[in-house]
Amino acid sequence: MISIFITPLIAYAFSEEEIKLPLPQLEGKMSVEEALARRRSRREFKDYSLTLEQVSQLLWSAQGIIEKRIGFRIAPSAGATYPLIRNASGTL
Repeated sequence: MISIFITPLIAYAFSEEEIKLPLPQLEGKMSVEEALARRRSRREFKDYSLTLEQVSQLLWSAQGIIEKRIGFRIAPSAGATYPLIRNASGTL
């Protein structure tokens, strides 16, 4: 028998002031297919910081809200259900 427990990672950020992020760009310069084909892992990094616009775009692309009225997000969540496997037997 195999038991699988999933513990959510909780991160906290503290700030004295709210940072207003620029609105994301909704039309990119590259198709999803081209971006996937050109994607490469890097082990050497540039020596400069991201701009606030780049941080805003990255955050929106990963978890941004696309419909404020009902809270639809970029990342799918299966209707806000998060399955938890407590016990499993057999081959996984």
